Amino acid sequence: MNRVRLQPNERVSINGEPYQIISVSELNKVRVAHITHGAERDVSPGELDPYTDATCSRHREWDQLTPKQKEKALKKYDAIKPLLKLKGKKGISIAVAKRASELGRDERTLRRWISEYENRPQSSTLAGKTSPGGVRKKQIDSKIETIIQSVIEKYHETPERPTMRQTHEEICRRCYQSRLKPPSYGTVQNRINSRNRYESLMR
Repeated sequence: MNRVRLQPNERVSINGEPYQIISVSELNKVRVAHITHGAERDVSPGELDPYTDATCSRHREWDQLTPKQKEKALKKYDAIKPLLKLKGKKGISIAVAKRASELGRDERTLRRWISEYENRPQSSTLAGKTSPGGVRKKQIDSKIETIIQSVIEKYHETPERPTMRQTHEEICRRCYQSRLKPPSYGTVQNRINSRNRYESLMR
């Protein structure tokens, strides 16, 4: 059985999505916030899994999106966020109509976004598919991705705060040790900037 430390600021995974514990109540309820977009929810301890590269693969999927795709996904999420907590409650239809009017959107569009998110509750779902004429970015090997995330979390995000260049060099060193082709400086820079931007929502 996987065990999670029930304490504030502890990172956890819920259905593969990365969350951070905000508080733990005496009623056996845990308040968590999504690391990417900051959405909060109450869950039971049994719903929590340890935060690992394997269980949080969806966080890496978010990191693979382009800045425009991330912006698009966050705008959609902001649009439906007030409606998600009303699922199954009386008056949801009125709330959707009101929200659509506020945003100048069609009700059917909001309902489609809600349905997409509920069927696959993760931020990247709302980014949409790559257009036929677009170029899909080549996905980095999972072993290299693991090294990148590990170095960022255990080397770059330390009190010493190494420079971006030093972090890239450390990633390259570990990749060479594992006989893997290291990622470019730009790739590492994008990963770090992405984490800084979206984790700032937690502060």
